[in-house]
Parts: sequence; structure tokens; C-alpha cells
Amino acid sequence: MRQENVMEIDDAQCRVTQAQAVLSMWLESCIGKDDRQGEMIGAVMSLLEGISESMEK
Repeated sequence: MRQENVMEIDDAQCRVTQAQAVLSMWLESCIGKDDRQGEMIGAVMSLLEGISESMEK
């Protein structure tokens, strides 16, 4: 029986991909404006790297 608060793996993969896309756009908007914010966004992006691909296996 599936719990209501548990996300299916396909949905989780999609969410990770969406988060990466949003972070990428946010990072582009920071270019030349706020180096600290860009570094923080880049750090979160690096944490998400490979997660979606590893969920496919």
C-alpha cells in the first residue's frame, strides 16, 4: 500500500530535473551581479548532479 506522502521514483526524478533547470536559470541571472549568490546556487547544483541519473538504474 502506497503512503500519501511518499513520492514515486519517476516523480522524484522529474522534480530533481526541474530543480536543476530552475537553478540553472537563476544562476544565469546572477552573472556579473552577485558572486556570493552564484556560488551558493552552484553549490546546490553540484549536490544535485548525478541524482536523476542514479535513480534511473
